[in-house]
Amino acid sequence: MKAILHRSLGRVHYHNQYVTLDISQGIVDFYYSLIPKAWYAQRQAHKAHITIMRLGREKHKSKTWKYRNGELIPFFYSSYIHFEHPYFFLYAYSEDIGDIRKVLGLPQFRYPFKAYHITVGNLKS
Repeated sequence: MKAILHRSLGRVHYHNQYVTLDISQGIVDFYYSLIPKAWYAQRQAHKAHITIMRLGREKHKSKTWKYRNGELIPFFYSSYIHFEHPYFFLYAYSEDIGDIRKVLGLPQFRYPFKAYHITVGNLKS
């Protein structure tokens, strides 16, 4: 099945322990509604976002902390819902996220994903 890429915008937000690209909750709500009810998937615990960085897991350059904070940046996301137990997610792509990670001294993509991702649900108890 071939996935379609959609374009959207998100806002860069620096928190105490992580950096996110806050995106439209409507994206997550729509794709969550497509997960079959028989899976008993739960909604994600946090508002719709793409994680750019997590403190404690990745070391960054503190002098560049808050780089592009509050800016609206474009991203693309796949229409195909992936499942890797226990998560349902969409792949997301953004050169601007790569730019932020590079300025923070981080690799462009985080392991184990070859792209960034948007969590739409999970099977956690």
